Amino acid sequence: MRGTGGRCWIAWLAAAAVGLASGCAANRRAQNAPRGADETARIEPSPPPSGRDLIENLTRGVEVHRLLDRPFRQTLGPRLARYSAEPLGLSAEELEWWRSEGLRLVAVPLDDKALADLIRDLAHEPRIERIHMGVVPEWRPLATAARIEGSKFVRVDGEVAPFADGQFRLVMRAYPVLLGAEQRERLRVELIVQFHQPRRDPLRPDPPREERMGVFVPTTGLSIDLDGRWAVVITAERPEAHWKAAPPGAEAAETKPTRGARTRNAETTRAPGPESPPGEAAAPALEVGAAQPPEAPPALGPEGPRVRSVGEETLISPEGDTRLVIILVPRME
Repeated sequence: MRGTGGRCWIAWLAAAAVGLASGCAANRRAQNAPRGADETARIEPSPPPSGRDLIENLTRGVEVHRLLDRPFRQTLGPRLARYSAEPLGLSAEELEWWRSEGLRLVAVPLDDKALADLIRDLAHEPRIERIHMGVVPEWRPLATAARIEGSKFVRVDGEVAPFADGQFRLVMRAYPVLLGAEQRERLRVELIVQFHQPRRDPLRPDPPREERMGVFVPTTGLSIDLDGRWAVVITAERPEAHWKAAPPGAEAAETKPTRGARTRNAETTRAPGPESPPGEAAAPALEVGAAQPPEAPPALGPEGPRVRSVGEETLISPEGDTRLVIILVPRME
């Protein structure tokens, strides 16, 4: 629904958040529904889990690495440009949504030594967080931005809108699934950006409910099934920037043409001259003293501040000097 209802996106985001919450509640009700008498009679008690099973359950799931990058050094893009998101099985449309919202992700081979070398290569700060989150059935934050006090304009789904009294955060849930006729086990990782707006009731505080308060950004929602061979690197970047595998400083950010604008090249804008095809008139030469084409008036006043995308607001500091890089490592055994 991109591009069809950009001006009413606030109501759509609120409806999406309500839909996700009601869907989760319906799933929980279905899972907790009592079984019929006949079905209950056929269930045999399962033996208690062994110590080995408990240890495996603690080690399986998602391992998260978080590190900081300095965007002004222009080293992250060239280093990640050698990788792609193709092994993750995402559609081109989903990847374009993420890119347009200022988010990037790539898949890197899951070799512990190669992953450790990549982390050392990317990190600009001595502190690197490593957290074993395991199986995450409920939404939990991977990254939380600074709180917006008052109101701030942010670009979401190609539209600029104000966000007030809350904070953007990238949330995740992860759980095992069985796919295909072969019942192959995969770790499903779901990601989405939420604008978190908790409201505490002083008379009846409910922290779990407050944790869910806010609206989701549907164009940032992704679902990835990991087989244990690939890790996922997530970060933020200007939507118009293009990563190139080149030495630091050699890459140049390109800007996408404005919607509806016509592009021209040197062939179509050059006036016909002596070597023009037959039948094509040559452009008249301007005589000395003839009226020159009017020049565009210079812009008055300073240029307004750039409105950042939702991904930049979530993973890049307000000053723009620090960017968060998240690496998701699936542990299947």
